[in-house]
Amino acid sequence: MESSPNDYLATSPNGFMKIRLIDPFDRLTHLPCLTNSKFFILMIFDNRYCLFSSLRILVSFYMRKLLFTLVIYVLPRPLGRAVVGGLTFLGMLSKKQFLGPRNLQMAIPSGCDHACEFCITDIHGKGAPKNRQTLSFEELTAQVDSALEILCLNINLVSTGEPTLYPKLTDLIDHIWKKSRGRATIKIVTNGTSLWKFSPEYFRDRNVVLWLSLHSGLEENWKSIHMPLSQADEKFSRMREWLIWYNRIAPESVTLHNVISKQNQDYLDSILAFARETRSRDVFFGRLYGFPHLQLSASEEKSVLEKLLRLEPSFKDLGIRTNVANFKFVAISQDEDKGADNAKEVTEKILSSRDFYKSHDCYITWLFSTVDDTGQLLACGKGRLIGNTRQTPYEELFLRESPKLIEDTTNISKRGTSVPGCHCLDCPHIQMNVTANKYLRLAPF
Repeated sequence: MESSPNDYLATSPNGFMKIRLIDPFDRLTHLPCLTNSKFFILMIFDNRYCLFSSLRILVSFYMRKLLFTLVIYVLPRPLGRAVVGGLTFLGMLSKKQFLGPRNLQMAIPSGCDHACEFCITDIHGKGAPKNRQTLSFEELTAQVDSALEILCLNINLVSTGEPTLYPKLTDLIDHIWKKSRGRATIKIVTNGTSLWKFSPEYFRDRNVVLWLSLHSGLEENWKSIHMPLSQADEKFSRMREWLIWYNRIAPESVTLHNVISKQNQDYLDSILAFARETRSRDVFFGRLYGFPHLQLSASEEKSVLEKLLRLEPSFKDLGIRTNVANFKFVAISQDEDKGADNAKEVTEKILSSRDFYKSHDCYITWLFSTVDDTGQLLACGKGRLIGNTRQTPYEELFLRESPKLIEDTTNISKRGTSVPGCHCLDCPHIQMNVTANKYLRLAPF
């Protein structure tokens, strides 16, 4: 058997077993090992690495294997996920990466049946890259297997189009469910109009939760925002009926996501009505960036915030969770607003005044990882490129890079600059980091 510098070789009575290990320094040691009753370890070093480093790699490898077996095969699902969550929290406190990220966002290749004006993927071709070599089903499942090895138990399925239009979606869901033995939660980010093709019971039994891009609960306004390419009159009603059914058999499984813009700022009440009718228990609001003609002006932002604060008690009375309390519209003073001729200039002023990362750390390394549908692994949603899962397994890429990411993201306030390659002023994960910093500051140690 040929060996590479990155392989671990162990002899056994039945021959050789080759296991890939992850070295923080991207160099590994060969460990020819043992036989029946005796266990001999011979470590071969080059002159730059020490015994301690190699032992640390070996112990880390077997600890992860033991933990994987414990969580996937021994502990019941709630307890296993609690163990993973606890180790993630301890890792954030100690600035050490014990496991993979809490969430892996995987993009799967598919088309889309909507033509939203503010879509960031440009799926319908107005300058979209041609001849993209997207991941095959086999490559997607290999990516899942690699992520589960480091106990990434939240798999988020997104797409450059609409994930529920992916032809092998149920095959992929089945693979995640079987490989994780039901321990993984599968989140699908969807526009919701193709859900009727799937059995709600199937989604419930596979631990599927939905992040549904709603934006408006009023059908006519919804149509003007989503612009369905076909059967516009049927899609909204089908989606609503399916959600009522799913929320009845799988409560707490749907989050209604709403990007607020000029298109829907006057219809926020309809979102409350839709959540009540469909029995949804989570509603999330976000702001639109990157489309100046649709972005809210400073006065419109203030008006929207007033509406949300007025609606918040009604959401609470219905038992619906929202992010209104943390939905911070950065107020612009009259002096700042003076001279801002358009929404783009106003937005730049808002972003320039956001100073969260001047006094807080970023914990994205423990919380979130993104792989696009060509296999490119990014530091975060808008971060720098780390590598490609086609060439190197996901777990190896992530663990090799995590020490550098930790150093970058947990020293923003000290360094006074953004993480290289990231857009900290327009961070897509700021809400996640706000929550992480809040709970970490409550820790007694």
